[in-house]
Amino acid sequence: MRHIIIAAPLLMLGLVGCAVGPSYATRMSQYIGAPEQTVVQQLGVPDKQVTVNGTKYLAYVRQSSTYIPGSFGFGYGYDYGYPFGPVFGGGFPPEYMTNRCETTFTVQNDHVTSYQLRGNACG
Repeated sequence: MRHIIIAAPLLMLGLVGCAVGPSYATRMSQYIGAPEQTVVQQLGVPDKQVTVNGTKYLAYVRQSSTYIPGSFGFGYGYDYGYPFGPVFGGGFPPEYMTNRCETTFTVQNDHVTSYQLRGNACG
């Protein structure tokens, strides 16, 4: 019984880590119909802005970089079917990844009419 009492809080903490809120796309869709001023107040000054034929486009860019260290392989190799002992090498090379999401809002008559997501980190 003592183990259950100790394990229960740990289990609850583990489940809290799994809680998932609304997706990024869902959060951005809430701005459709909102005044332009609301978007700027809540998301800040846009990174890019352009007006074409009376339609304004506000773009917000989120970008981060990730470095994934490589791994060094070790094992036993074979040469023409004959074992020749430990082999060094193989594994995976290091990777440098850029994660980017550009959110562009279309604004007509001072209200957001649509949005578009571009990039590999918009999920």
